[in-house]
Amino acid sequence: MIVEIRGVGYENQGAALMLAAIADHFAAVDGRVHLAATPFRNGRRPCVPVADVLRKLPAPPFGRSALAMLLMSRWFRDAYRLVSDREIDAVLDASGFVFGDHWGQQALERAPGEAHRWKRQGKKIVFMPQAFGPFSRESTRSAFARVLEHADLVFARDLESYEHLTGLHAATKALRLAPDFTNLVAGAVPMSFANRPGRAAIVPNLHMIDRTLPQQSARYVPFLVTCIRELKRRGLEPFLLLHSTGDEQLGPLIQEQLGAELETVRESNPLHTKGILGTCCVAVASRYHALASCLAQRVPCIGTGWSHKYRFLFEDYGCAECLLSVDASADEIGTCVNAVLEEPSRTMLTERLTRAATRQIEQTHGMWREIDAVLALRSLHQ
Repeated sequence: MIVEIRGVGYENQGAALMLAAIADHFAAVDGRVHLAATPFRNGRRPCVPVADVLRKLPAPPFGRSALAMLLMSRWFRDAYRLVSDREIDAVLDASGFVFGDHWGQQALERAPGEAHRWKRQGKKIVFMPQAFGPFSRESTRSAFARVLEHADLVFARDLESYEHLTGLHAATKALRLAPDFTNLVAGAVPMSFANRPGRAAIVPNLHMIDRTLPQQSARYVPFLVTCIRELKRRGLEPFLLLHSTGDEQLGPLIQEQLGAELETVRESNPLHTKGILGTCCVAVASRYHALASCLAQRVPCIGTGWSHKYRFLFEDYGCAECLLSVDASADEIGTCVNAVLEEPSRTMLTERLTRAATRQIEQTHGMWREIDAVLALRSLHQ
C-alpha cells in the first residue's frame, strides 16, 4: 500500500513532526505501507528527513509531462524512488491550518477537483487532525464542502473547527474530533543541550506580525521582550529557538528592544527541537507545535497566538490561564511567570499537564484505530 502525505515538509518543524508521527505509526503497523509525497523544498537551510518517503510525480491530465510519465521506465522510477498518482492507494492530508478564510482561496483552488479524482480512482481520503475555518466567504464554503463529500474521515483538532465544518452542511458522518497527533512522537535531546538546567526557550512566530491586526502586530515583540526580562529576573537563561523558516527575522527585533544578545538555536532535525523543549524549565512560544511539544512533555509554557487553535490547545491541557494576549501588562506577565515557576503552583500545573497528556494520548490512539479501519490495516491500539 502506498499512502500519500499532503501538507508536510521540513521548513516548518511542526509539519515535519506530523510526518514523523505518521511514519512511526505505519512502520509499527505494517512495514508494507510506503509513504509518498511531492518533493520537499527546504529553502536555503539543510534539513534532516524524519521518514523514508517516496517521491510522488505530479498528475498532469495531458501534455508533454503526462507523456513523459507514461514513457518513464519502471527501472528509472524505482532507481529514483518515484511513484505516479495512480499508484497511490490513500491520501492523508496533514496541512495543519490552511483550509479557511485566513489563507484565502489558494489552498482550495484545486482541492475539490483533486478529491473528486482521488475518489474516482478508489483512493481513501483522510484529513488528519488540524484546524479548519472559518468559512465566511461563499467561495471557500462551497469549495471545501465539495471536498468533504469525498472524504472518508475528517478530524477537526478543536471544537470551533468542528463547528465550522458542520456549518458547511456537507458529509458530516465523516467528521470527528481528535487532538494534535504529534504527542506520540518522542523528542531526541542533542548533546549540546544535555545537563543544562535553567533554560527558557523563546519560540517566535512571524505570523504574529503578518497575520494579525496592526495594533496586535506592534505589541508582539514588546510582549516577548517583557517575558524575557521577567524570566531573567528569576535567574533563568532565555534563548531563541527557531521553529520555522522566516521566524529568524524576529531575532534582531527582539534583541534590539531587549538591549542584549540572546543565543539563537536552529535545529535541522525536528526531533531535536522537540527534545530541546523537553529539557527546558519553561518556554514562551507562539508556534502551535512548539507549544504542543511542551505541553505533551509536561513542560510549563506561556503562549500567545493568532487564531482559535491556540486557545483550544491550552484548554485541552487544562492550563488556559497560561495563554496570554499580546496586550497583557507587565504585571500580568509577571504573575503568569510566577505561576509556572514558583511552588506550589508549578507542581499543581505539571500534575494537570500529566493528566491531560494521558487523555490526549488515549484520544490519539482512538484516531489511529479509525484510520487503520478505513485503510483495512491491523491497528496497534485495539
